[in-house]
Order: sequence, then C-alpha cells, then structure tokens
Amino acid sequence: MGPLLHVAQEDMIDKATGVSAGGPAYCMHVAGAMIAPAESMGFAPSDARLLVAQTLRGSAELLLRTDRAPEQLAREVMTPNGTTERGIEALCQHDVAKSIHEALLAASQRASDLSASVVGVDR
Repeated sequence: MGPLLHVAQEDMIDKATGVSAGGPAYCMHVAGAMIAPAESMGFAPSDARLLVAQTLRGSAELLLRTDRAPEQLAREVMTPNGTTERGIEALCQHDVAKSIHEALLAASQRASDLSASVVGVDR
C-alpha cells in the first residue's frame, strides 16, 4: 500500500481521487509518450522501456527524498542552454502543465459527480 493521507474535509476525497486514483494511468500515458519517440530514435522497445521506467523511478525517488519544489529540482538538472532546458521549453510551448491541470480538475469533478450520484446530494 503506502502512506495514508488524512483529509480534513470530505470534498478533498474527490480531489484526491482526481490526483491519485488516475495517477498511475497518467504516469503510464507520459511513459508511453516517452517510450514511443525513444523507439523512433532507434532504441529497441525493451531498451526504450527501461530508459523511461528508470527515469521515472529515479525522478520519483528524488521527489520523495527532498522538500525542494519539483521546479527547483528540474532547474538543478538543467544546464543553461542545454538539452534538458530545450526539452522543457518545448513542454512549456505546448502548455503541458495546463493540460495536466485540466486533466486533474476533470477527474476530480467526475469523482465529485459520481459520489454525489451515489449519495444523492449535490456538492
């Protein structure tokens, strides 16, 4: 399982559902979006999968082991005008953060709608 998070207000359960219940699927979507181009660049499927899985694993471990903000951690691994900075610029141009934000809000709203239909109340 893992650590539990206690939420003070009941409506936070739906919000947590939007973030965490779908979280593995969101991560797999990102993983697939990284694996496919790695393969198109010439990596064998198993090698592309390994590169991406280990990158995600290491990134998650780093996030868990520090209190530094994810944006700060990203800056710490970027060389000015380097490869990572160029990739982050491309993500920002496509407003990936906004898309993720909208996905989490949509999932949270759906969780709220579903729980309201079960309980029979409007939240």
